[in-house]
Amino acid sequence: RLRHGHRGGGIVGSMIAFMLNNRVDTGQGFKIGIIEKDPSYRYSLSACSPAGVRVQHGLPENIESSLFGTDFYRNIGMEMSIPGGSEDDEDYLNVPDLKFQPHGHLTLAKGEDIEEMKNNHEIQKALGVQSALLTVMQLNKRFPWLDTSGVEGAVLGLEAEGWMDNWNLLRGLKLRNIHQGVDYIRGEVIYIDRKSTRLNSSHPRYLV
Repeated sequence: RLRHGHRGGGIVGSMIAFMLNNRVDTGQGFKIGIIEKDPSYRYSLSACSPAGVRVQHGLPENIESSLFGTDFYRNIGMEMSIPGGSEDDEDYLNVPDLKFQPHGHLTLAKGEDIEEMKNNHEIQKALGVQSALLTVMQLNKRFPWLDTSGVEGAVLGLEAEGWMDNWNLLRGLKLRNIHQGVDYIRGEVIYIDRKSTRLNSSHPRYLV
């Protein structure tokens, strides 16, 4: 019997299960299940869209979440690796290669948005974000191919931003979760019964 179940087994759903599984005592009967209607992820955003990290936000909570994410991805080998057995050639298995590319995002601002960009940049600096506030002259010098018509300024991420191989991330999350006892259930959630606390698995389309 599941004590926690949620819909969607892509990167977001698998990451929720990973974080939850690392923070609860699964030995006390707590069981996590993920309901996913397409285990191939053929049309999933987790497989079809690029994955990345951006820290240029205006809310401190979002900035700190992004910084946490960057640290997590950089140390993902320690986070997701599984100790190899005596018969394995490697000491650790499931060490995802995310091919993380630490190239910063470039955010441009028009005249009416420049003050908000500057304010957000100050908040980001206070939280440890490494980024550069660029004038139009600096922008043209650094990116001579860029058309800066109507642009009043920009912020360039210098560290903690970039993109990665999302398929390897999803694969690593799933393997780690399964190793830790998370159930991936093929099915589709059709409605939520808020009066029930049980997962009814008598039909391929599950009721939560």
